[in-house]
Amino acid sequence: AESTNFATLRWIDYGKMATQCTCRKDMVKISMDVFVRCLQPERYELWKQGKDATPLDHLKPTNLSSPELELWRERQTIMKDKLLRRAMRKVKQVRRLKMDEIKALAEAGIVVDPAEHQRLVEAREALKKEKEAAAALAIAEGPSDPSQIELQLSTAEGEVKKKKKKK
Repeated sequence: AESTNFATLRWIDYGKMATQCTCRKDMVKISMDVFVRCLQPERYELWKQGKDATPLDHLKPTNLSSPELELWRERQTIMKDKLLRRAMRKVKQVRRLKMDEIKALAEAGIVVDPAEHQRLVEAREALKKEKEAAAALAIAEGPSDPSQIELQLSTAEGEVKKKKKKK
């Protein structure tokens, strides 16, 4: 029940003034630090020092928004958009998806069968390993012609540079 009380900005001030209940061993503690830091940044340092003495007017209507809350909402929207773009890119590239990416796709109305996608990813990874093994075998066997050795070395160096750039 305690967590639902933080639905309005007014409850941040109530939470800052509240004391820890000691009536039971399994009590709930909600740290106000993150709420104050994000939604009342101008008062955060004073509050940490115990000097934030903002009076509460119980008759005053609750503000439904604040610049800090709007900024937080904007950042959340941007993060969700980035997550969706990343998930869509991974689907197209047949790469592994995390659960939050699958959820973002579902929220956007894009249905991905996780089992089928996983099968495709594993098939792609197996093919990639086969190609790498074949390349390693070709290098291990080595050509006898000096011009072929030079070509093989330059190809191997190019692969190493590509891998370093990706990291």
